[in-house]
Amino acid sequence: MAGQLGFELVARHVQAPVGPDDQERYYADLAAAWGDLARQVDAMYITFGRWSLDRFPALVRIFQERGIPTFSQLGPEEVAQGALMSVARSDFDGIGQFGASVIARLANGERLAEMRQIYFDTPTIAWNLAVANRMGYRPAMSALLAADNIYTSLGAMP
Repeated sequence: MAGQLGFELVARHVQAPVGPDDQERYYADLAAAWGDLARQVDAMYITFGRWSLDRFPALVRIFQERGIPTFSQLGPEEVAQGALMSVARSDFDGIGQFGASVIARLANGERLAEMRQIYFDTPTIAWNLAVANRMGYRPAMSALLAADNIYTSLGAMP
């Protein structure tokens, strides 16, 4: 899809820590990878990682300093700590209930091939206006009106 839309995906993979003694190596590798990406990308989609939220502000700062918008897959927790925005699930309760209902329907004799399985979830939208201000970006009022969470600080910067 990226090719059809005219942009290139740039990915960096960092090996997860293998234990508590490997955590600092992980943070150093992650900081190096994000520093490398900050020199190459126009926007950053931050997928799930093994970082703690208290370390996140220092990691994401490289993108803020370069004016690169960051989008958190995790959600409002990372937006509160310095990502620009997130469109994420509010929680996973709905997924669990959906899966349980499918299993119950199967147990009651409904055939899987004939079962309509459409799951819909309303995402939560979060913005960090302090990050937007630091980047010189002004979100549209309509985007802010649709937001569930709006943060006005950069999080706890170490």
